[in-house]
Amino acid sequence: ATIVIPHDAPASKRSATEAYGAEIISYDRYTESREDVAAAIRDERALTLIPPFDHLEVIAGQSTCVQEFFNQSGSMDQLVISVGGGGLISGSALAAHRQNPDCQIVGVEPVAGNDVQLSLQQDQIVHIEVPETIADGQQTTSPGIHTFEIMRRHVARIATVTDTQILEAMDWLFRYQKQVVEPSGACALAALLCGEVQPVGQRVGVILCGGNISLERFTDLIQQGTVE
Repeated sequence: ATIVIPHDAPASKRSATEAYGAEIISYDRYTESREDVAAAIRDERALTLIPPFDHLEVIAGQSTCVQEFFNQSGSMDQLVISVGGGGLISGSALAAHRQNPDCQIVGVEPVAGNDVQLSLQQDQIVHIEVPETIADGQQTTSPGIHTFEIMRRHVARIATVTDTQILEAMDWLFRYQKQVVEPSGACALAALLCGEVQPVGQRVGVILCGGNISLERFTDLIQQGTVE
């Protein structure tokens, strides 16, 4: 496989991808379009392009997360999920509402990268500049065409949190749950811990959607949050 990733992606994500035997091609997320770079490689090498989130089969694959969640733990009254391009929350919402149409789906973005929040508020896809946030997995600039349509119908609201609140959630998870979670993965929990999202009903689920972070980066961020 050939994987196109930002040139400033965390080294841990790059090395993990290479460990699976993938060829990595970097691009500058601030000056280049990932879609254009990937499309050029596809055309040159006669490859099949698999988008990171805006593809119906990718969304269907993401839905298995909540399918498994509900199978193991039962239905939830509310699900709180980190949002980047919208693939995970779209698949999760479809799976949740298939089992429980009344389950409230809430997405969470960094304050600096609230493209999905703006898009749903304006009822159209909104493009923003590459956001400056520690949550590198959420440095998207707009939702996808498919994910936007699904979120319009299935997501109740989008909340936002600051980088400091994300750091506090990472620290809480490490101290009390003994889990190492990357910033994007802790974003949803951050909204609950800081009160930006209020629990609904008796059963609230939070998806911790990533632990792709090196020990060095994790330590630096936790120390940064402690100092702040």
